[in-house]
Amino acid sequence: MTISLLKTISLLTIFISSLVSAQDISGLSIVSKSVPYEMELLIEHLKSSPLSKDEKQNLIARLDLINTDLKGLESKELMFLLKSETYRSILTNQYLQNTAKLQVNPTTLSAVSKKLDKNKVIYASFSSWIIQSIQNDLSPFMVDNFLTRYQSVDRSNPKELLRSKRVEKVLKYITPMLSTFLSMSPEEFNQLTKNIALDAIERLTKKSFYFKEFARKNESGSDQLFLLPSISLIPEVSLPIKEDSLEEDAMKQKAKALETVENIDETDMSAASKAIDVIVPEEENETDQ
Repeated sequence: MTISLLKTISLLTIFISSLVSAQDISGLSIVSKSVPYEMELLIEHLKSSPLSKDEKQNLIARLDLINTDLKGLESKELMFLLKSETYRSILTNQYLQNTAKLQVNPTTLSAVSKKLDKNKVIYASFSSWIIQSIQNDLSPFMVDNFLTRYQSVDRSNPKELLRSKRVEKVLKYITPMLSTFLSMSPEEFNQLTKNIALDAIERLTKKSFYFKEFARKNESGSDQLFLLPSISLIPEVSLPIKEDSLEEDAMKQKAKALETVENIDETDMSAASKAIDVIVPEEENETDQ
């Protein structure tokens, strides 16, 4: 009778945990005018993407750190940091096909436009914006067919030579993204840009810790960038099917708590994280100090 009851309770706990895993983060919003359009798209993409419970916890914990670190900074400096880290994460990340040898020319760009237009209902706004931004970056080089002849320009012409070097630099960074876009289905590409967005937030968390030490602050600076939903960061432990001793149960909870701390990320600024303070057992905090 007791074992049967415990099994029932355990199943209910698993069910409740699954509901928590799907916890809505639609309450996440941007409350500062210092946040650029690029970051708005990134945040909206994460809100509409399927995220695991750990991904949601990490996201909210990191945004909380960013709010704390960047509080009171001047708007222009905030805008610079958020824009630059968004673009860096897009152009230099672990997911792109860096070994691909795609020849970027008008034919390639036409294929990109057709695929984007054909699947515009499927591509997330953030995904579409990335590709459209690349197209905009290349548009000046489409004039007078320069994109197809930049490698054979007159080297004695300083203006043409400088323009050719600019094309080479642009292609170095955008070719892997275009190659990846063309090789993936819209759903796969949305998943990739979701991962890029999560990495961008992680990078921003680390950069904001150091950025705050050098950036100028004033009383009219931004109070906070993001309004965060309430998501429990305490790991949930299912009730055991069999009756464990209190000591065994405590050890299981401690192990799971430590695992959650590792997932949240171990960084230099972890001491400032409210999320980690909640998860780490009180006695371990006293030991670390």
